[in-house]
Amino acid sequence: MNGTDVFALVAIGLSVGALTVAVLARLDSKRSADASHRSALAAEASLALQREEADERRRAAEPRVDLVLEHVKGSTFRVLNRGAATATNMVFLDEGRPALFRWPDAPVTLAGGSSLPLSMQGAGGKPMPVQLLATWDGQEEPVELQVPPRTG
Repeated sequence: MNGTDVFALVAIGLSVGALTVAVLARLDSKRSADASHRSALAAEASLALQREEADERRRAAEPRVDLVLEHVKGSTFRVLNRGAATATNMVFLDEGRPALFRWPDAPVTLAGGSSLPLSMQGAGGKPMPVQLLATWDGQEEPVELQVPPRTG
């Protein structure tokens, strides 16, 4: 073996070592990139969740209409808005109404904390309902108001 062969063997050894280092570096780089990608996806999901929670808190803090029926005496009830928002153009749907039902024919406005009288009584084979359906501006689906039992 002469000097040229030794240099060739050393060069081959160095090349194999450099190739090994390059392959290992590439694998490590790929693992790092994958971890970075997973981290970015997790951050996006966390941000979306935070935004959703913030939206829910904001919606919960917004004033709402909170209607309830209360029995006053005999066939007289009252519709009370316990919420802070105003129920504008409020109406009771015809379905489920008792035979005798007195409430303004025109839509009414019921501010937060206020109430209006309502008279209803079953008659002619049409009993008192267990609930009434109400709608108002901004309320897409009718809201069920439970009719309380008569007291006294």
